This record gives sequence, C-alpha cells and structure tokens, in this order.
Amino acid sequence: MRPVTKESATTRQAEDGLLLATRLLASVIIPVLVAAFTILFGFPGTTRQLWAWTIRPDLASLVMGGAYLAGAWFFARGLYVGRWHRVAVGWLAVIPFTTLLGIATFIHWDKFNHHHVSFWAWLILYTATPLALPVLWLRNQRAAGVPTAVTGLQLAMPLRVSMSSCGGALMAAALTIFVRPTTAISRWPWMLTPLTARTLASFATFLAVVWLAFGFTDQWSRLAIPFEATAVGLVIVAVAVVRGRNDLVGGPRTAIFGVLLGTAVLASLLVLGWANRHRTDAPANGPGEVQPTG
Repeated sequence: MRPVTKESATTRQAEDGLLLATRLLASVIIPVLVAAFTILFGFPGTTRQLWAWTIRPDLASLVMGGAYLAGAWFFARGLYVGRWHRVAVGWLAVIPFTTLLGIATFIHWDKFNHHHVSFWAWLILYTATPLALPVLWLRNQRAAGVPTAVTGLQLAMPLRVSMSSCGGALMAAALTIFVRPTTAISRWPWMLTPLTARTLASFATFLAVVWLAFGFTDQWSRLAIPFEATAVGLVIVAVAVVRGRNDLVGGPRTAIFGVLLGTAVLASLLVLGWANRHRTDAPANGPGEVQPTG
C-alpha cells in the first residue's frame, strides 16, 4: 500500500470536508433535535401543551424522542469528524425521513396544534429540509470529487448481505405502513393513530437506508457514524419501551416486537464492538478511522 504523506493526507481531508452550508444546517438542527428529545422523552405527557401535535399514548412520544436524540448524535458526530465520506450515507438517509414527515403533515393537517410555536417550527423544518437536503447532498458530493480509496476496516460479504437484506425488508415495511397505516394499527404492540403510524414509519426509513447502504460499500468508515446513530436510537427505543411498558397491549404482538427490537439492539452492539476491536487512531486516517486488519 502506498504510504500516505502529510501533504496528501491534508489535501484529501480538504477535498473531503463538509461545506459551510452543511455545517451551518447541522449546527441549527442539533439544538432543535435536542429540544425535541427533551420534550418527548422527558415530558411525554405534555405534548398537548408543548408539541406540534398531541401524541398518545406516552410510549409513542418516548420512542419518537429517542429517535430525535439519535439524530442529534449523528449530526454532532459529523461536525466533530468533519469528513463528508464519513456522513454522506447518513445525510442521504435523512432525505426520505423528512420528506415523508412533510407529506404526513399535510395529510393530517387537522391533527396539528396550529396555535403553538412548535407547530410552525415543525412546519418549517419538514417543508424546507426535504427541498434543501437533496441539493446540499449533491453539492457536497461534487465538492468531495471522485471518492478516494479509504484505507480501513473492510466489511465481510455475509455481514453486508445480512444488513442490506434487513434494510430492504424494513424499508418495504415502512413504506407499506406509511401508505396504509391501518396495516400496522391492528398489529402494533401499543395504540397507534394514522398520524403516529406514519410518523414512526418515517423514522424507520433512516434506519432502513443506513442498513441498505451495507450493500453498496464494504468500507466501514463510510458507515460507522450513521450506524452508531441507529444503534443509539435502538438502545433508547428499548429504554423507552421499558419505561412505557404500561402502554403495551401484551400478547403475541408485544412478544414479537420485543424479540425483533432486542435482536436489532444486540446485533447493532455486536457490530460496533467488533469494529471497535479493530480500531486504531492513526493520524493519517483522521478521527475514528480504522486500519486494515491484515
């Protein structure tokens, strides 16, 4: 392998950096997501007074709050690392999530608390970002130029196939629920409305895109940060389910959901643990990069 000189490493980092617009948008989004987490996870029973729409039961609010914190984690990690190839997959995954939530807003317009400031913040966020994000993503892709070979941990084909297959299945389920929320309402382990069903389906598309991306790259460095964010989200969702267990309906549907969620959490932590064992903080690779194992 050709040695990486100080000059070539500096040039690669400059070409692979985040555009100013990308940094500014992330800097604006992070406090919004943290505030959303604080309201939904910290005070789930107050959505009528504090949120854009009234969420029932509390468990739905807790789950959504966990997802927002995972989003804040992703954007903050991306700003810290400052390398586009490390976060491009995650920024791409945000596009279907925000687009579907924007569509759901207009489908269920009458369910929102239009007199709340939080509603107008919601409306601006989920009408502006679906338009801005694709443009911003393409601009950063062009600015990064032709992708260079990123030295680091390479993912084995069985792991890539397994993750991308799960991502495809999750995406199909999420889109089905979004189009026909009644398919989930009668099968979900807690009470859903069409709006909460579509909202949860929108959140699931982020996870689905990140998992699907395993089928398109074998470089862990391109997946690590967005995958970390999904793992954080899954762990917090598990905590939310335990905290809001009184809202569960019980029976087979709850057991199946628990098994699926537990499996996803365990698998995510195992993948992260495996990658971390091969990690090294080599300066040439930047923060969080990993070196080849063989």
